[in-house]
Amino acid sequence: MKILKENIDHKIIFFNPSSKILNIYINQLKELKYFYETEDINGRNIFICALTHDNKYLLGIVDLEIYEDSHFGNYYGLKYVSVNKKYQGRGIGKNLVEEMFKFIKSQNIPVSFSSFTDEGSKKLRSLFIRLQNKYKLNNIGRNLEEL
Repeated sequence: MKILKENIDHKIIFFNPSSKILNIYINQLKELKYFYETEDINGRNIFICALTHDNKYLLGIVDLEIYEDSHFGNYYGLKYVSVNKKYQGRGIGKNLVEEMFKFIKSQNIPVSFSSFTDEGSKKLRSLFIRLQNKYKLNNIGRNLEEL
């Protein structure tokens, strides 16, 4: 567990191996409407989480998974972004997504943002476009403007 960013409301932490997040915050993941199958959590997931400073409450989550492709090699796929409804509108989601962009950039591995839901693309599209312009990630999925 590594603290990456703190502010008054929350701190951002990476969980890798990802199984730690499931063991500690399993009930709170349900509040975030984060659905998973146990077999989907295979050690290739990286969770970026927003927690209260006392580590008691999970406020938001980003789930990245690393995939292998014969053409692109390894790449990150964004599986999920969610912030608890009680805490939305406080910048928590923006902080999570920006930390995700920084992390992907530091790894120098391509990413695919092609799995957005309609609701997710409406909420995050402009933020993702702004951060893509800032960090210049190698996006191998759909063009962000198409989301």
